[in-house]
Amino acid sequence: MPIPEMASAPPEPIPAMASAPFQQVACPHCGQGVVNDGSQAGQLVPCPACRGKFQLPVPQAMELPDIEPQQPEFLNPMSEAQSVSQRYHRRGRSKSPIIAALLCLIFIGLGQIYNGDVGKGILLFLTAIAIGIAAFCQPELALVYFMANLGLLLFSMFEAYAAADRFNREGR
Repeated sequence: MPIPEMASAPPEPIPAMASAPFQQVACPHCGQGVVNDGSQAGQLVPCPACRGKFQLPVPQAMELPDIEPQQPEFLNPMSEAQSVSQRYHRRGRSKSPIIAALLCLIFIGLGQIYNGDVGKGILLFLTAIAIGIAAFCQPELALVYFMANLGLLLFSMFEAYAAADRFNREGR
């Protein structure tokens, strides 16, 4: 089927409705109204009435509400520890000091990792491993190494409890 020739001046499109993102455009061949929802804007489409092809215009932009710009979180001048603390409290989370202390019983340093002090938790865990290896290599001093590991465990539990309590007090 041959494409009908265009009229000398295509009719003006009907203005876009303010409440919807759709635009109604008149076919330049037959004048039939065609709805432009923006999904085929700028493309050649056939008219549903006469099948003549024409290019759909891009719909007029809708007005957007004014939004106040906010400073990105990574540019804030606060320390990383404060940033992590504020993120948790923004979501309504807090750290349980009891859970932090009890996690140290699973392995030394786990309470510190729970509190967000990953480096300190790993350091405490590696120290406990080193004490255990030393006790294995020198069985005659096993009691000394056992006491050192017990002291490290108590320190880890106390420090994890205090850090979780401090986290909750400073975040509120």
